[in-house]
Order: sequence, then C-alpha cells, then structure tokens
Amino acid sequence: IKFITVSNFTRKNMINNFSVDPRKIIVIWNQIMDLQIIKKIPLQKIDLKSESYILIISTLVIRKNILLIQKLANIYEKKIKFVCPYPKNISEKRKLNKLIKNNVCIFHNLDDENLKALYLNASCVLIPSLYEGLSLIPLESINLSKPIIMSNIEPHLHWRLPKKFYFDINNFDDILKKLNFYLNKGNSFVDYSTFKDFKDTFSSAIEERKQGLKLIYNTQDY
Repeated sequence: IKFITVSNFTRKNMINNFSVDPRKIIVIWNQIMDLQIIKKIPLQKIDLKSESYILIISTLVIRKNILLIQKLANIYEKKIKFVCPYPKNISEKRKLNKLIKNNVCIFHNLDDENLKALYLNASCVLIPSLYEGLSLIPLESINLSKPIIMSNIEPHLHWRLPKKFYFDINNFDDILKKLNFYLNKGNSFVDYSTFKDFKDTFSSAIEERKQGLKLIYNTQDY
C-alpha cells in the first residue's frame, strides 16, 4: 500500500500522528507543478520600473501573519504592494482597511500578466507566514528569479536556501534589515540554480512527483 499526499507538511503529519511508514508515503508536490526553476531562466527585456517596493501575495487570515504585515505597513506604507482576495467578512475588511489607511497599494483578482509584472518589478517578495502547508508563492518568485524573504518555518526551510532568504519570525529587526537591503538595492534578480542544496532538494521533489503521478495514472510514460 502506498499513500499519496500533496505536501511534505502532510507527510510529516501522517508519520507523526498516524505512524505511517515513511517509505510508503509519496509526495506529489502540487506546488511545484511543472516549473523547471532549477534551470537558469534567461530574462527577456522587460519594462523595469524605478520604483522600489515589497510585494506580498497573501490572504487576510491570521496564519499568514497579517499582524506583521500591518506592523510593516506602519513603516513602509506605499512601498508595500499587497495582493489578496476580496475580503469575505467584516473582520477581513477591518484588517484590509488598516493597510489602506497606511497607503498600502492593494490589488485583487489580477490576471497572469499583471501579476507577473508585479513580481518582476518588485525589489523583493515577502512571505511571512506563521503556518503553512502548501506554498506556491516562493516557487513562483524563484521561477521569476526574484529575491524572496521568507519566515523561518519548516515548509520554507525545507527548500534549503541560504540564510539570507529567511528571517527569524521572532526577530523584527531581522526582517527590517533584510527588507531595507533589497529596497535600497532596487530591482534585482537572483539565479537560484547556483544554490546546490536548493537545486538538489528541488530535483528530488521533481522525481518524487513523477513517481506519484505514475502511480495515480498507472502509466510509465507520464
């Protein structure tokens, strides 16, 4: 019997809470899809803007660390561009209004081209989650060669990037230092394929995904 799950986070829950043999669990890494981000992607000429800003793509729930985002909004104001779904209730509207009052630029329901433009022109992409299962934003950012700053939670640490791409979730000065570094640097790009630990981890995930999909579709040619 094999168990197929979508994330390493779920695999660990199955091992710790249900004593499932790790050898019987295969992760299909839904957040990877078919991105070939371990290859250096040649960037085409794009219309780069001179404006420096922090890009945050998130929701308004507590586990996404909205309280930290609100705290950062008091400091960076319009230097933050925040992409999220429309608020669903009064609580979410109140959270969003706190960002709006600090002149944070808010975006909803962006199409792929406009979202890609926000990525490419950002000084960095901030991913401050307190708790995460699947997380597509880091890999989208890496795919576009944009600097990322992630909270040091296990699902983020799994990708084994250098320490400069993580911030201590309990150290506010740490995140400010890293955000300021990229804001002062302007629009920059990172070749993530040069980081061996990340490349090896991602390659292993790709192979495991292929194995899982073969089991699902019962074919050797998938």
